[in-house]
Amino acid sequence: MLVAVQPNQQRRGLGRQVLQALLLRAQELDCSTASLEVAASNQAAINLYEALGFINCGQRSGYYRNGEDALLKCLDLKQIQVRTDNRPE
Repeated sequence: MLVAVQPNQQRRGLGRQVLQALLLRAQELDCSTASLEVAASNQAAINLYEALGFINCGQRSGYYRNGEDALLKCLDLKQIQVRTDNRPE
C-alpha cells in the first residue's frame, strides 16, 4: 500500500493521522507488526515514523528508480499504544 500526502498539504499532521489510523486498524485485526520502506533522504518521514516508534530493521539498496536506498522500518504493534489524537507527544 502506498500512503502519501500531497506536497501542498504536508506539515499539517495529516500523514500522522492517516498512519495512526492504519496502525490502530492493524491492531484491531490482531496484526503483530507493521513495516514500511522510506527513502533514506526523506528525513521528514523518517522523523514521523521514529516518533511513532518505528525502528530500523534493514535496508534495500537501490530500491527506488533513481537508485536511492530504502530504509526498512518496523514496529511491534503488541508493544505500543496508538495515539488517536493530535496532542504533541
